[in-house]
Amino acid sequence: MRRARPRADREEWLHAAAPLVRAAAGAAPHDPVPWRIALDRARGLGLPYSEFAGIWSEAVARSPHHSGCHVAALRYLTARCRSSAPEDGGRPHGTDGTGRAGAAGAEETEPEEGDVLLGARRHDACFYFAERAAEAALPGSLLQALPARALLGHAGPAAGSPAGGAARSRLACTESEDLTDIASPGRIDAAVELAIGMSARYAPGDPWPAEVRNVLALLLILRGRWEDALDQFRLIGPHATAFPWTAVSDDPLGQFLEMRDGTRLQVAAGMPLWRRGHRAVETGQ
Repeated sequence: MRRARPRADREEWLHAAAPLVRAAAGAAPHDPVPWRIALDRARGLGLPYSEFAGIWSEAVARSPHHSGCHVAALRYLTARCRSSAPEDGGRPHGTDGTGRAGAAGAEETEPEEGDVLLGARRHDACFYFAERAAEAALPGSLLQALPARALLGHAGPAAGSPAGGAARSRLACTESEDLTDIASPGRIDAAVELAIGMSARYAPGDPWPAEVRNVLALLLILRGRWEDALDQFRLIGPHATAFPWTAVSDDPLGQFLEMRDGTRLQVAAGMPLWRRGHRAVETGQ
């Protein structure tokens, strides 16, 4: 329904929500949640970076490590990386993940005061934001998986990919780029390992880290780490989440189940056959 709703209607609702957000923030001045909603509203309306930076500073002033606010900020930054705003000269912007606003872009040669110069690749600002937030997070915080989420925010596989073939082959069919276009293999693996460590701190089937585990399972599939991906599916239990499977299909639950079954097959295919007496017999003997 959100996709079918005309953009003009959505923007009208988002504009109308402004006084409600202000009232909620005024009624609970120490609560970061109204500011998280304001960050989502900024993304929906495509507000300029200067307005986003003001909202972000209010959010982190109330809770420097609030997971929901960081995810909302990352989604705003990701949307800006995917688009070019005339007032910004078509350059993506970012923050450093700890509340300080900064800017980065492929066209820039010198950073302004307080900005972050991140190199030529246009998604670096978003990934750097997520890395800095993860570094500052407490052990076990969901923010430790923010870099993993940042990777999938840019390299999510296109919907409608072919039904045949191995799971990794379908998922690798991205719209225009793969993970290594966003970060080096070392940074990707570091993001994955950090998220694995965070996931391990929670009990199997715990709904709190469920979305992070879903993100991690997809990333591990993209990296060809089938056994690790299966471990995450076991930890997920029944808690399939819409993200990141909406990046793969319009049927996220169906895609989750298909990827889980495909991962099981991939792991089983790599195991030796066993006969009586527990003697291993390699496949093909």
